[in-house]
Amino acid sequence: MMDACDRSAAAAIAERLARMLSAEVELAPEVVRFIDSTFADPDPAGLERLLADPSDPERDGLAALLFSPDEAHQLAIEPLLAAAVGAVDEEDVARRVARAAGRVRFRLPDGRGVVAVGLTPELAAGFVQRLALNRDIPPELRAALQPIADERERLRALVATRNSGVRCDPARLDLLIRAIGRPEAGDGEFCDYLAFALERLEAVATDAELWNLMTGRKRRLIEALEQARQQDEQLARSGFEVLQSRGRRLGFVDRAAAERELRFIDRLGLAVFGRLPHADVDCVATVFDAGDLQQE
Repeated sequence: MMDACDRSAAAAIAERLARMLSAEVELAPEVVRFIDSTFADPDPAGLERLLADPSDPERDGLAALLFSPDEAHQLAIEPLLAAAVGAVDEEDVARRVARAAGRVRFRLPDGRGVVAVGLTPELAAGFVQRLALNRDIPPELRAALQPIADERERLRALVATRNSGVRCDPARLDLLIRAIGRPEAGDGEFCDYLAFALERLEAVATDAELWNLMTGRKRRLIEALEQARQQDEQLARSGFEVLQSRGRRLGFVDRAAAERELRFIDRLGLAVFGRLPHADVDCVATVFDAGDLQQE
């Protein structure tokens, strides 16, 4: 049985979400790309017919994609979640949002028109469920993120934490707090770095496991960048047609993404262990000692 404060939080969250959904929703670029590649540049009327046809196998997936909450929805309700006392009744939120929002209008880019879709109770329930309203953020973790001066960036960090699948048991919580370190003002990469750290901590439970994961990944990234460099030299020297005629398989490496990940690996190593992860051995953890690392 929810108390009055919890019902008040549910009502406030639902009102804020419904107000956002009642305004015309600009589709995210990745959603537009999916729609155009899957349905061959459909017009709004065609999409509305598809979404109204329960027998169409594409209907449920497209509807769920359209009603996937984005960062703006999460940023808008995070302060309300922080102020809530106890659990928030997700079913109550979904009922209120479905009643208040009615038909939601999604705008296609480049003047292609608007798709109007009814927000059914089932779609509202899925939308609210993906917000993870009751995923706990421990007070120690909130305190670690509190020094972020910019309020929006602090909310983004809390949203990234809420979205992650990390179980905040004592060992992982300690690792995560050490990974956060002391956020600095104007650090434009912090939230992306935090999301990177959270994803790594989903796969490990101890210091040694994290160290091993980072060293292995760093080595593979450096090898991939070196192979890409060698390939570029061969292309410049011999040309694409010559390499292809020799049966050479040409690969692609997103250098910017790889270099960014290397920065995050080094940042995570310095924050948690006080040193840069190695990249030249496979099994660093066989001689791993957290105490020794912290003394260096």
